This record gives sequence, C-alpha cells and structure tokens, in this order.
Amino acid sequence: MNFRTVSRKALLTSASTARHIELQNIPSSVTPADIRRLLFRSKVKDVQDVSIIYRRFMPTGRALLALNEPSYTNDNLRALENASFAGVRIQSEAKVETAPRKNYVERIGDGPHGNTWNGGKNVFIWNLHPSTPTATIRSLLEGFELASVEDSLLKLSYSRAATSSGFLVRLSTESEAQRVVRTLHMTDLEPEKYGPAHPIRAHVVF
Repeated sequence: MNFRTVSRKALLTSASTARHIELQNIPSSVTPADIRRLLFRSKVKDVQDVSIIYRRFMPTGRALLALNEPSYTNDNLRALENASFAGVRIQSEAKVETAPRKNYVERIGDGPHGNTWNGGKNVFIWNLHPSTPTATIRSLLEGFELASVEDSLLKLSYSRAATSSGFLVRLSTESEAQRVVRTLHMTDLEPEKYGPAHPIRAHVVF
C-alpha cells in the first residue's frame, strides 16, 4: 500500500477522499488494542481498522487508522491533537492511498500489519545467526499449536549480507502467540554452536 500526505486545507474540500490517518511517535510496545483505547478516550469515530506499520516486521513507531468514510477524517485529526502515550505527544496526518510506483514490489514484513495476515497470531523470531536452519526453529516450536496452513513457518532473508536472520511463525490463536514470545524471547539458541551474540528475540506481529 502506498500513501501520500493530505494537508488539513485539502481535507476541507468536498473532493477529499482521504480516509486514513497515520499516527507517529507510537512506542514500540504499543498494540492495536492500546491504540483503540486511546481513540475511545479521544472520541475518534468511524475507525474500521487499526494497524501497526512495520519494516521487516519491526515496529516503525507509526500506526495507520482506516476510516469507513473520509468525512470523519478532519474531525478525527482535531480529536487527536492532544493525544499521547506515556506523556509523549503523538502526531497525526491524513493519508490518501495512491497507485504504487513503477516497478514497486510489496514485500512481506513492510507496511500496515506487516503486509501479511493472521494479525495478532503471528510471531517474528529474529536476531538469529544467518545459517540457522528452519528445522532448528521448528524443533523449538514443538508443543505449540501452529496455524493449519502450509506457510506456518517462514524463514525471511532480506539481503545476502545480512548478519542475522528471522522467522515468521503463524500460530493458531493469540494466546498461543503470546506463549511463544514468553517462552523463547531472550533465550540462547545453541550457544555452543552460534556463540552468545544471538539470543532469540521474539515479538507478536499485529
């Protein structure tokens, strides 16, 4: 998905079709549920979807609100003017979806919801040695209920020069995804083989 910013002045025209709002300065630990609570307190209306914006499945500090109707966008921007998380003021901008650039290829891991599905039930496992085989991670996941799909475990490689690798795991439920994170995060993966530089990092992808 590609977006461009729309000025507040342009929103006042009847021709405005901007029905997305990007939130900035969002703490990396914030979830869509946290954002929805903020929206309720701020009296933001007509929100269809709340998504965290990721880059390579890492939170970017931004989130995207999708509204049902563009007529609510300007009022919602006003409602968000004093919104904050933990005392940090968030910024908000109206966005309108645009056609993708020539030769642009959407990549899994980038954009709202990480440009994937099963939100809230996915876990990104990262900071692993580049040579970590899929079989090693699959063995770590024994006892967890993965989603009944062919691509329930994906190894992600973004460049040949990468110094670490990551895996996307699709779980059957949100609680199972949280259990994977609690169990694996900051544990050592075969330190005798990979050394102490690659403790497992894991977080839920929303």
